[in-house]
Amino acid sequence: MKQTYRAWLIAVIVIIAMAFTACPTNDNPGIPQSIIMKTAITGNVSIGLKGENIAVNWGDGKAEFIGNLDVMTDTPHIYTISTERTITITGVIYELSCIGMELKSLDCKNNSISSLDVSDNPGIMRIECNNNKLETAAVLALLNSLPTRSVDNKGYIDLSGNPGVVVGGKSVYGSVKTVTAAVKFWEIID
Repeated sequence: MKQTYRAWLIAVIVIIAMAFTACPTNDNPGIPQSIIMKTAITGNVSIGLKGENIAVNWGDGKAEFIGNLDVMTDTPHIYTISTERTITITGVIYELSCIGMELKSLDCKNNSISSLDVSDNPGIMRIECNNNKLETAAVLALLNSLPTRSVDNKGYIDLSGNPGVVVGGKSVYGSVKTVTAAVKFWEIID
């Protein structure tokens, strides 16, 4: 009886230990971390990145493993043909700058991003950056950098799940959100 109990107890302990060691360690368990951008830019481009195990598929048949970047680093590429393409970045991304990339959309949800700059992208219509690590100052900077759309051609940005968006059930950037929505014509999800 004691041997059966010990065997059962050991089996339970092993199963529990396996469950804990098999769990992903990032902040978004079970969710692959990737960023998807759509652009039709031609010429020299550069994406600013900071993160771990970064790889970029440039959407033109070229891909590269960049590795770990401890500081924000420009990642250059040259496009010779003007056509719409999808750029996919994988890895654990902490900071992203896509200034002047002529983006149409940006999907960077479920990452570890604490800084995001989409300045000088007048054609961007949709940004999904929910469930990242954007604090209040980063959210305000992002909203201020959004291009002005029109009443008939509104933009959409999802900021939900970021620590700098809602604290204690209240929006921490209410007036900026209102101005961004009313003056710049963006629908903001928080």
